Amino acid sequence: MPAPRKQRDEDVPQAAPRSASITRLESALGYAFDDRQWLLKALTHPSCPQPPAGESNQRLEFLGDATLGFVVAAELYRRFPEEPEGRLTEFRATLVCQTALSRQARRIHLERHLLMDRGQTLQGGAQNPSILADAFEAVIGAVYQDGGIRAARRVIVKQLLHDWRPRETPIVARNEKSLLLEQAQSQGLQPRYRLVFQGGPEHRKVFAVRVLLGRRVAGQGWGFRKRDAERMAAREALRSMGLLTEDASAEGEDEDGLFSHRGTEDDSILGA
Repeated sequence: MPAPRKQRDEDVPQAAPRSASITRLESALGYAFDDRQWLLKALTHPSCPQPPAGESNQRLEFLGDATLGFVVAAELYRRFPEEPEGRLTEFRATLVCQTALSRQARRIHLERHLLMDRGQTLQGGAQNPSILADAFEAVIGAVYQDGGIRAARRVIVKQLLHDWRPRETPIVARNEKSLLLEQAQSQGLQPRYRLVFQGGPEHRKVFAVRVLLGRRVAGQGWGFRKRDAERMAAREALRSMGLLTEDASAEGEDEDGLFSHRGTEDDSILGA
């Protein structure tokens, strides 16, 4: 009788964080969960072979993204009654961008608690800004599910807005798509984003996007999320319009391996 096949390292279930570890995370977060299963879900990357709470954090990420956007928008509306809509949009984009969320995730040491397969761990997945930002959004979604909108608001204000003050941000740190839309419309154009490539494993998909102004390809971008690829394409378009310098970049903005390429509509997105 043949010996049983050894289980691959990637398939070995990862142990859930210890109670003391979760308590420290709750303390840093400023919220104690009634049902810690929500937090476990939020900490579970899609690559985790056997999620301890039954599913990964993808659905909570979706919920947390919407909760963050609403709470931050409402708080900015309340705090800055004299600011126009465009300025409030810039403030919100600065607060909820991947750079800001991944930075805050590191401040509360979220990377120490993430559950993922061995392959992701060896690749430094727990330090990936995209993964950290997604996990932070998922944690906000978990707080909302466990304690409701008031609890979520308290956590968001503590984590992102407590000491925040508006300042003149570099153009690249603002919402690139909004800026491109504004500039394009001033020229009678409308940016159009086209998904030209999508591939890779489910938990590590790569997206490639082109942005067109009229018939011209103004920019192309890659990212591990479609919205990141669109932002990178918009950034490249802004560079082509002379609105960004080649070395301009937000703090940590490209740490997740985003890549952009500018060319013509006939260029292959996979070409050199």
